[in-house]
Amino acid sequence: QKLYNSRERMFKLNTSDFNLLEELENDFAESKLLWTIAFNQSQEYPEWMEGQFQVIQPDRVEENTLSWVKNLGKLERTIIAEGPRSIAEKLREKLSDFKQYIPLIKALRNDGLRERHWKKISAVMGHEVTMSESLKLIDLIEMNAPEHLNDIQEISDYASKEYAIELNLERMLTEWKEI
Repeated sequence: QKLYNSRERMFKLNTSDFNLLEELENDFAESKLLWTIAFNQSQEYPEWMEGQFQVIQPDRVEENTLSWVKNLGKLERTIIAEGPRSIAEKLREKLSDFKQYIPLIKALRNDGLRERHWKKISAVMGHEVTMSESLKLIDLIEMNAPEHLNDIQEISDYASKEYAIELNLERMLTEWKEI
């Protein structure tokens, strides 16, 4: 706006009034946010549930889900029209239900998990589970992985500690080679 007005003044034209545009932007801000969340969720959610589990980025899943749920909650309180408010409510409920899987995703997408850890996880779950291209979150849910979350998190935490030790050892070996 300022740039446009400055160019109008440069050519000695009447400056445009952008107040109406700002009002329109404010009026449509809620709708824009709702439909942006709806679109992004419609792209991401199927990938999280039915895409390759090994490529899921747990921090991104958590960040997006929590942000969307928070914004949808605000929209539910501020949107007046029943249709859009209903959509915001349904999306928030869907994503709120999904939030329960975030700890599972974080535990199983741990870079420290090795074959020995996957064997322990398989034993706990009573199903053969390995990180592969064919593994999907929906498969883990159907295998009742959420019911074993505490055990899975314990195994994952142990794997993280082992992984940290491995990384430190590698770093020390590299440093010692130089001496």
